[in-house]
Amino acid sequence: MKKRIVYLTLLALTLWPLAHIGLAMQYGLSPWKLCGWGMYATPRLGTLGMEVFYRDAGADQMRQLTAPETDERTAANAFLERHRWLGALARPAQLAETVLRARPHTEALKIVVFRPVLERDSGMIVMTTTEWEYPR
Repeated sequence: MKKRIVYLTLLALTLWPLAHIGLAMQYGLSPWKLCGWGMYATPRLGTLGMEVFYRDAGADQMRQLTAPETDERTAANAFLERHRWLGALARPAQLAETVLRARPHTEALKIVVFRPVLERDSGMIVMTTTEWEYPR
């Protein structure tokens, strides 16, 4: 029984880094979380930015949300923190719901997240963007 536990533990310690690397590459999962060993090869980039655009009913163009309400700011901060660690697995549905509830005349919403990543091929840090659109 003890041998089996030791073998299973060694197997898990061998396979988890491979699975974690796949998750980090596919979904942008942070190599610094979930016992990922990629943190030893990736700088911890704390910079993360977001812009929210909305279009009111009857308007032609999207406008940037520059003065968010307290609830909107709280939801944005919570989403950014989830996105920092979970990458593409984090979805801004709660943020979108909060913004749409606070602005009943909004016809469409676009959320853009800016995130620096270490480009694997060049070794350069580049800014990537991820966008979500929510029509009403």
